[in-house]
Amino acid sequence: MQQASGFKDHVCRLNCAIYGLCQAPRAWYTDLSNFLLEFVFRKTLSDSALFVYNRNGMLLYFLVYADDLLLTGNNDQLLYVFRAALSNWFSLKSLGDVHYFLWIKFIPTDSSYLLSQHKYMKDVLQRFNMLDDASAPTPMASMTALSLSTQPDIALSVNKLSPFTHSPKASHLHCVKRLLRYVAGTLNHGLAIYRPSQPLTL
Repeated sequence: MQQASGFKDHVCRLNCAIYGLCQAPRAWYTDLSNFLLEFVFRKTLSDSALFVYNRNGMLLYFLVYADDLLLTGNNDQLLYVFRAALSNWFSLKSLGDVHYFLWIKFIPTDSSYLLSQHKYMKDVLQRFNMLDDASAPTPMASMTALSLSTQPDIALSVNKLSPFTHSPKASHLHCVKRLLRYVAGTLNHGLAIYRPSQPLTL
């Protein structure tokens, strides 16, 4: 965009946010939130990025992460109507069924979805030279992220080791390496989310 000629000491006032400006994410979220609230979605108290539609047993869950959106629900017709309304309001590109979202792999089974961070765990082990059991710097930040998403089984170990990151001793490093070996042995583990009697469509 360029300033109109003849207005050297004036500025233009934009009527919409331009992608890349610092105000653009807030404008996008505000516009999307207003649309969802008009569609009778409710913003959850625990997470401002999660919106829930609940009417007469019909559920829709709408998750927002920057410009990535995840929609799931228990009624295919309602999902179709909502997606059509959303596409009329915003320019969207549907990627179909979810496979990856926020570095989490979604693996469908007959009765559940398995949430796994296999690739992320391998990347962490490789970054800290633990694929071949070599010595490595402390990876506690990565372990914390992992324990908060799809590996809650390591949360206690991470919690007990984290206070020693400012001045670790050899015994602490030994424990961290043991934790990484555990992660290496559980690369194919994840969280299972079981489907209710009415199937959710992701």
